[in-house]
Amino acid sequence: MKLSTLVCVKWPPPVSILAWKALVESTVETILYLENE
Repeated sequence: MKLSTLVCVKWPPPVSILAWKALVESTVETILYLENE
């Protein structure tokens, strides 16, 4: 993995914060859904 990719993952630019938040939330929801199955 490139360092620039790590930086983007750890510190997402302001433009992609909403998209990043949506991705994290959808991932958490999926995990919770699978655990509750």
